[in-house]
Amino acid sequence: MIDYVLLGLLAPGPRHAYALYRELRRSDGLWLVWRLKLPRLYAILDRLERTGLIRSETVPQPRRPARRVFRLTPDGEARYRQWRTEPVRRGRDIRQLFLAKLYLARRDGPEVARTLLQNQRNLCRQWLDELRTAAPPVDDFARAVWRYRVLHIETLLTWLDDVETTLA
Repeated sequence: MIDYVLLGLLAPGPRHAYALYRELRRSDGLWLVWRLKLPRLYAILDRLERTGLIRSETVPQPRRPARRVFRLTPDGEARYRQWRTEPVRRGRDIRQLFLAKLYLARRDGPEVARTLLQNQRNLCRQWLDELRTAAPPVDDFARAVWRYRVLHIETLLTWLDDVETTLA
C-alpha cells in the first residue's frame, strides 16, 4: 500500500525521488508510521511508472546531473483520489495504512479528512455490530479475545471522533 502513499505525495505536483524521500522522513509526518529506505523508494517508483500510474521525465540542471521528476498520470490521480477516503478493511491496518491515509487526507483538506474519518467510523461500527450480534464465547480465553476486540473497536471509534475535532 506504500504505492498509494507515494501517489498521494505526488498529488500536489511533480517531484523528484529525493524530495519524496525527504517528505517521507519528516519526523512530524509519515516517518512516525511508515519507514522506507531510498533504494526501495526508487524500486517502487519504477514499478508505479511501469504500471502507468506515474510518469517521469529527465530534467537538466545547471552544474548538476540531470534529475528524474515524477508526476501522476490521470489514472494515478483517479486511483489516489478514490483510495484516500476508503476505510481500511482490517483492524491491524489502522496503525500504519489508516494513519498514512489520514496524513494525506488532512493535507488534501478538512472535507477529505472528514470523509475518510466517517467512512472508517462506519466500518468500525459494522465490525462492532457483528461482534455484538454474535453471543460472547463461553470459553474464558475466547471470551477474553472477544472482549479485547470489542473494547479495541470502541476505543478506535472514540479516537476517530477525537481526531475529527482537531480538523480545521
